[in-house]
Amino acid sequence: MYKKCNKQGWGIASAIIMAGIISGCASNSVPPSASLPAVDLAAGVQSGELVPNSDAVIMVLDGSSSMSEAYHAQSSSKFISEKQISTLFANTMPQVDISSELVSFGNGACHGWSATNINLPMSPFSSSALSQAIAAIPCASGGTPMHKGLLAPENDIRSSSGRVAMIVMGDGMATDDDPVAYAHAMKAEFGDKLCIHTVWIGNETKGQAVMSAIADASGCGVAVSGSQVADAGGMSNFIANALFEKGQPRDSDGDGVPDNRDKCPGTPAGVAVDADGCPLDTDGDGVPDYKDKCPNTPKGAKVNSQGCWSLSSVNFDFNSAAIRADAYSELNNIVGILRKNQTMSVTLEGHTDSIGSERYNLGLSQRRARAVMNYLVRKNISSSRLSSVGFGESHPIESNQTEQGRAANRRVDIHINKR
Repeated sequence: MYKKCNKQGWGIASAIIMAGIISGCASNSVPPSASLPAVDLAAGVQSGELVPNSDAVIMVLDGSSSMSEAYHAQSSSKFISEKQISTLFANTMPQVDISSELVSFGNGACHGWSATNINLPMSPFSSSALSQAIAAIPCASGGTPMHKGLLAPENDIRSSSGRVAMIVMGDGMATDDDPVAYAHAMKAEFGDKLCIHTVWIGNETKGQAVMSAIADASGCGVAVSGSQVADAGGMSNFIANALFEKGQPRDSDGDGVPDNRDKCPGTPAGVAVDADGCPLDTDGDGVPDYKDKCPNTPKGAKVNSQGCWSLSSVNFDFNSAAIRADAYSELNNIVGILRKNQTMSVTLEGHTDSIGSERYNLGLSQRRARAVMNYLVRKNISSSRLSSVGFGESHPIESNQTEQGRAANRRVDIHINKR
């Protein structure tokens, strides 16, 4: 199972803890692993729910001769499996603002007889660059100077301004000095700045014990087996648990609804919203409360851009108070609302555009309001529930500089006096 040594981690899905190492895997070079749902790392990073817990990640790969042995009786070697798993890491890790470095150890011919190699110097993380550096490691040879692999990047750790995560992969079969002691020494020097995670890719349990002890030494490490991270689900869960922590979901407009659930981004500051992040529209007229100049319009009422009950299709012809035939449907809708609300009384408010004198437009607006009132009376709405008034050109809702705006201003609004 996954093993994490501290209590502060992001916490992977409980399925990981329960599942163990028991089913399907992404490559025939490693034993079966538990089938885990992949964590959508990119989405988590974008939403702010996942934030990196380190400023740099250093991958340390075992290139010693023991890695050339078959992995769990598979046809492929531990070394090939290690390269596949580390490449999967590179391809699964989301693009975030961290640095990365690749180190390999093993003092044979494959390493030019050097105990360690810096295969990729510390540089901004790049999935392709890391994958190419992994692919370029030719083979496995020589002894297992794991402690030197741990120490190889210590100057980079020392010079790093932030936290560093080290991921050590291998079979744990060290042949030189005890790497666990060196892990303890590094932790003593670097403290919380360093966290060591391990991926055991081996056959012998004593090697697994070494890898687990190295993670334990850092006090914050995650120790896993290769089979647990050999597919997309296992790898993404490992990355989420080892290299990320829970963050505060982004809420760009500050309305209390995270961006990833906000169906109405960009809501103005201070505007009350619903569970979807959309401005409240208490009367359901399609105009949010903060823009609605006429709250509590009756259900079914058609409103203008300001949320006021208006005969929007009764846009009179220029210099006319005659009701057009295409307005009858909307007028009949008003009749229906008034019949359903028998105690409601309203005032019909007439308006004009700005063409013509103010005095003439005032009279024209009064005639328009009266024409609508007379229609409603003919439909058996009691005149005692109705009144009319004209406002001329004084209350435009659109610009009078365009024909479309002037047409919108030639209208009759309905003001509710009593519900």
